[in-house]
Amino acid sequence: MLFLDPVYRNAIGATYLIKDNPNKTGYSSEKIQLFLGEVSIILTYEEVANLIPTIDSAKKGCACKNCKCEIPKQIKANTNYVKFIFKSSEKNILDLEDLVKGTLFELEMASVLSFNNID
Repeated sequence: MLFLDPVYRNAIGATYLIKDNPNKTGYSSEKIQLFLGEVSIILTYEEVANLIPTIDSAKKGCACKNCKCEIPKQIKANTNYVKFIFKSSEKNILDLEDLVKGTLFELEMASVLSFNNID
């Protein structure tokens, strides 16, 4: 049986650590479930971390002369199992950035606390 341990939540979604043992603390090699609206994606820590440059790129917008940054911003990413594209507003991209960075921060903090035997 697998268990979902909440990691981080904001206005756009939530992340959970998928664990095989509910009493396990810290972060090791579990998968991360990212919920955005009605979509749920299971990612590794590295895949979540790799979303940061993609989000930064989407924040800059399109640089072509034809659209003049009027095309909706998109987040494009590949995982081991799926290629996905999120079309989004500026606010949603900022919220997604917060969700990803908040998740990474919480996982790193949990790892440091666990390593130092701090509950």
